[in-house]
Amino acid sequence: MSNTRHSQTGRLADERYMSSEAMVEQRGLSGIAVASRVFLLDNPAQRSLAWFIQAMSMREGGLGRFAVDFLAAHPNGFPHPFAGKARDGGVYPQQIDVWEGSISHILRELCLNPNLNFPRPGEHAYPDTIPHGQLGTDFLFQDAHQIAAIVPALYKYQRRHAERVRAEFALTEVGKIVWGTLDACLALRRMVVLDGREGIGKTEAVKAWADAHLGEARFVSLSGVSNKSSVFRAISETLGLGASRERKAVDMQSRIENVLARSGLMLLLDESHFLFNQTPRVTTVPELIDWVDTALRNHGVPAALICTPQFSRHLGRAEQQVGWNAGQFKRRLLRYQVLPDSISVNDLMKVARCVVPGLSEAGLKILVGYSADNKQSLSAMTHAVDEARWIAMQDGRDAITAQDVRRAVLDYRIPSDKAIASAMASPAPAGRKSRKPAPVPVADGLQEDFSRDAEPLLERESAPDTKANPETSPRRETAPATAKFRTGRIDLVNT
Repeated sequence: MSNTRHSQTGRLADERYMSSEAMVEQRGLSGIAVASRVFLLDNPAQRSLAWFIQAMSMREGGLGRFAVDFLAAHPNGFPHPFAGKARDGGVYPQQIDVWEGSISHILRELCLNPNLNFPRPGEHAYPDTIPHGQLGTDFLFQDAHQIAAIVPALYKYQRRHAERVRAEFALTEVGKIVWGTLDACLALRRMVVLDGREGIGKTEAVKAWADAHLGEARFVSLSGVSNKSSVFRAISETLGLGASRERKAVDMQSRIENVLARSGLMLLLDESHFLFNQTPRVTTVPELIDWVDTALRNHGVPAALICTPQFSRHLGRAEQQVGWNAGQFKRRLLRYQVLPDSISVNDLMKVARCVVPGLSEAGLKILVGYSADNKQSLSAMTHAVDEARWIAMQDGRDAITAQDVRRAVLDYRIPSDKAIASAMASPAPAGRKSRKPAPVPVADGLQEDFSRDAEPLLERESAPDTKANPETSPRRETAPATAKFRTGRIDLVNT
């Protein structure tokens, strides 16, 4: 007797629609399938186009949304590459009109069908020569004509997308260093580290670079991950691989390595200091760093690790506490790029004009002045703009004014900054009172008790002890001394 389970109520499961065409379009193209298809292409531009389409399919709206945007960029249709030229029974048409469903179908065929050899940039293939008999029963002959017209437009769309990303991004000095380092990493197919403190715009610069190189790179944020499974799941989701909670880390790891080795994609790992164990006491070697250093590098996968100064501290801790040999990692690094700690006023003004186009000069000066006084300049600017937008929304307006920025800074941002500094200040360590430090030996037999709190750079001249009892304490002639108090150091200068 069959043990197949049946619903007693007749109610269908909520997941019954997950295999519908609309849901499949939302999930984007499979990274494994695209990697297998791309592995058969020997032209870099063809490979880049396939991965560009896959990246666009992973965004909101999926492949259908990309098809709509692509059609909207060509309202007059697609010019036929052989318009007016003779063919059997007539001439080729001037242009081809394509509907949305046909575009989605062709995009999927370009990325997945191993039998479809689509044209390279600048190359035109006659539709009659594009193989269509082996493409499946749902591939119509007119699709070959559409491919001949659409593929050149796709190359142009990819190029214009990259140009638009570069034009819309406010490139600061930090951004120039980031972009230059990533260009070298991709061209030489090596590993680099971008080390910079928070709030200087390094992550946004990396995101913009990745958005302009969707056919060559993938950006992965490791913010908040705490274990190997979380890291591999974040990478899998970005690549379009299976990343369900039931998948084990070893399964996701093998899939990631397979796809990256076949695809030639560059991996950008933001917040990469989370690849290390975050506990103060380390008991195991950093396996994820070793994975990047060996499994990826052995397959020629270029990788960029974007981090804060915590990265170097974690690396040193692993070396000291567990005897991890970091020599292999350091040897394979093409470049360890330390980014500037601050942003110039000119760069802040450039970013402000980009973030709030149309804001008056008075508003820009208030925004830049507040940001320049904050250690996390760009984060402070973003928060101030968000507060100003909220003020404008409360008044029923879309555009923000200089007065909105002024109110945002004075009424919200500055009080919030003070409250954060007060609430999150490091508390004094609790516990028993520490012992009084031993006297500091001083030249010429002088001793001075420096156990009292001292302000940095505070100078104090020693004075004779008037409370000493001349009857019991022998009088001693000494040269007066000047003590210079500095954090962690005491200098005595005899005068």
